[in-house]
Amino acid sequence: MAAAMSAAMAVVFSVLLVLSPVLVEGNPGLDLLEAIKGHQRLHRFHQALVTTGFSNGLNNAVNAKPTTIFAPVDDAVDTATATYSVSWDCLTQENAGKAALKETLKHHVVEGAFHTLWNLTKTNQVIPADGFPIEAMFDKATHVVILDGYVHVVEPEAIVMENAIVHLIDGVIVTESNYAQMVDVCGQAQPSASPSLGFASGL
Repeated sequence: MAAAMSAAMAVVFSVLLVLSPVLVEGNPGLDLLEAIKGHQRLHRFHQALVTTGFSNGLNNAVNAKPTTIFAPVDDAVDTATATYSVSWDCLTQENAGKAALKETLKHHVVEGAFHTLWNLTKTNQVIPADGFPIEAMFDKATHVVILDGYVHVVEPEAIVMENAIVHLIDGVIVTESNYAQMVDVCGQAQPSASPSLGFASGL
């Protein structure tokens, strides 16, 4: 009887390992970073992760629990920095700039949740790593998920991996305080538009 019970428990344990959202072997966080690095529309996003050191935090988050990432495409980053005359070199090279950019990255990562496109159409809010809520709305006319009223999910589920899902977006989502921080430390001229207009590239 004891032998039979042990065998049954071994089978159950093996099934649980297969179904677990966390890899038992390997490193899902590093696998995700490699996938982001290799994506043709995420060169800026990958550069931001590496130069700010937030790649380590993302790696740890993905290894520990399901994680959703809203990744601005390269065109969106270039449009945002050009519109606000914010130096990308400053954001990725100067200590104060990297600190501001790191806060921006935190606002694009939702830890502890695996938000598929279907899930996003059914929710009205997500809470990213910085704690400031992002409003989510599904536009039934265009069948597009819109974040904070101005950023569009242009390529949902672009990367789907163990414990991580990445949606590509056409703008940089910022809080008012983070926007002010970036302009203060890396601004090259007085911006002429509000964050809700300039930080979405409108792809």
